Formats: sequence, C-alpha cells, structure tokens
Amino acid sequence: MQLDSKSVPCDHASSLFKVQGTSSVGFVDSISSKKYIAVETYKRDGQGIVTPVWFCIKDDHIHVVTRSETGKAKRLRRDQRVKIAECTMRGEITGPWTDGVAEILDELHTKEAVALRDKKYGMAATVAKLLTRGKGRFFAFKISVPT
Repeated sequence: MQLDSKSVPCDHASSLFKVQGTSSVGFVDSISSKKYIAVETYKRDGQGIVTPVWFCIKDDHIHVVTRSETGKAKRLRRDQRVKIAECTMRGEITGPWTDGVAEILDELHTKEAVALRDKKYGMAATVAKLLTRGKGRFFAFKISVPT
C-alpha cells in the first residue's frame, strides 16, 4: 500500500547508511520476501523524504508502483537518486540503508509492474487501486542498486 500520509523528513547522514560489500543481487535477494521497503526521495532543497512502499522484484531490480500525483512521483521526476531500506508497514526502519537509482517506467512496463504488485499483494492491492484513484494514473519505477 502506498502510505504517503506516513512520508516524513529524514535527517540521517547518508554516508553512514550505505551498505558496503553487498552486491545489488545480494541486497535484492535479502529483501525479496519482505512486504515493505522505505524509499527515500529528495526535495529540491536536498532534504530526504522517506515513504514506506510495497515493492516487487523482477530481473534483479526493485519495482514500485504508486500514483502520478504523489509526492514521491513528483520528486522522482526531478531527481532519480534514492535510498532504500527494509521497514515495517509504519515505516520503522529494520535494515541498513543502501543507495539506488530509480528509472521511471514507460506505460507498458508500468502495466507489468502493476500486474506483479497485484500478484504479490492480492486483494489488498485491489483495494489500494480503488482508494488511490484520485491521485492520478499509475506511475511505476524500478530501482537499481549499484554494486
């Protein structure tokens, strides 16, 4: 579920939280069975905003679906740098932070990402679709974690 109401400013020192010695595949494998990750995106002034999100894994990339008018979508259109970490539904961080780069997906790949999300999250994803209709069209991005 896209929990934009839980987005909060983040003041952590980014260099302290980079996962060292972990390949992108290793990090992706370590989160594949989790339900939520925290995605930090950046405002114009550089301040990080952390949002807990649902995600899916495809081809060793982390795929996230949201809506086009959410804050994270607007921030990602301007700056594709992200940080990610395991978290709870409420956004409590439960794992180390790592750097990543988001790539905004085209319409075809967005549809594929929505289908992956629907398969992973089932009925909850269907409910989320209905509850978030007013926040624009589907907007998906994939995160690459550098090695």
